[in-house]
Amino acid sequence: MKKASYLLVIVLCSFYLLAGWDSAVQADAAKAGETEIGYHIYAILPENQKNPDSSFFDLQMKPGQKQTIEVAVANTSVEDQTYTIEINPAYTNDQGFIDYSEKKETEEKQRELTIDHIATYEKKITVPKGQTEKVPITLTMPEEAYKGELLAGIKVSKVKKQTNQVGIANTYSYLLGLRLTESDQKIQRKIGVKKIEPTIAFGKASVAIDLINPVREAYGHLTYHVEIKNEETGKKINEKTYSGLQLAPVSTYHFSIDWDDEQLVAGNYQLVLTIEDKKDNQWTFHRNFAISPDAAKQVNTVVVQENRFPYQALLIGIVGLIIGAILIFCIIKWKNKRRTRRKL
Repeated sequence: MKKASYLLVIVLCSFYLLAGWDSAVQADAAKAGETEIGYHIYAILPENQKNPDSSFFDLQMKPGQKQTIEVAVANTSVEDQTYTIEINPAYTNDQGFIDYSEKKETEEKQRELTIDHIATYEKKITVPKGQTEKVPITLTMPEEAYKGELLAGIKVSKVKKQTNQVGIANTYSYLLGLRLTESDQKIQRKIGVKKIEPTIAFGKASVAIDLINPVREAYGHLTYHVEIKNEETGKKINEKTYSGLQLAPVSTYHFSIDWDDEQLVAGNYQLVLTIEDKKDNQWTFHRNFAISPDAAKQVNTVVVQENRFPYQALLIGIVGLIIGAILIFCIIKWKNKRRTRRKL
């Protein structure tokens, strides 16, 4: 059995989009991470770095350009260590933030240009104790020019040696941002709705709206206001406002609206969703959707089962404690009797 538990020390998670992320927090996270895991990484910034004060790669590229960039891996531990390297294209996670921590196989990734398609690099390196090694990553830009930005995270992980027979291992990782652009030409932002369906999100009955960002630009500081009404009666069923969200370039966001611990009711509904950013863009969507009796029953049943108090497990635990206490009592009593007999 192998268990991977990640300590992601974010050198830069969402570039300039993460509200509230400051250099002090970043430095503390990096310091704490290095103390615990015995290594750190940093970008060796090339001449075409757009902002030399940034700690991540933000490169101005040209069509057909081939360039090798380097990531330094410093092993500060007292043992030789092996590290794995992977490049993860940006995606929008279920919480509504740009993420790079996993390699997501998405529909958009299969048909769109992403950094991992144009990058070649060694997937594993070994760094001697107390030494620093440079990891070369070769970027080969397509001949055809593109608009917008390509975002990814360079993930460096150290897998600790197995410490017991069951094979449990902890994986500690750093993420380093990588952004590629070919021009500063502005792109018209767009957002679309793909589908609406009942679902379970974070243990609650919900309705999910699949939102698509079809352009190569990251959106930040998004505010969502959603209102759902019964189509027949016009009664307001649900209303929510979310702020500070993000969308990765060319990605789908599974935007879930929870039902406030209520069960889903089959019927026809009207949805009005308004999305705003900090650049005076606004998108409003009016959609009708239906929740079938079967879908409502399926979601509600699973939610009830997941949230049901585990009485059976609690009962088994209590019985186990009682039996254990009785056994201990009997053993102590038996030992005391033996001592008494010996004295006689």
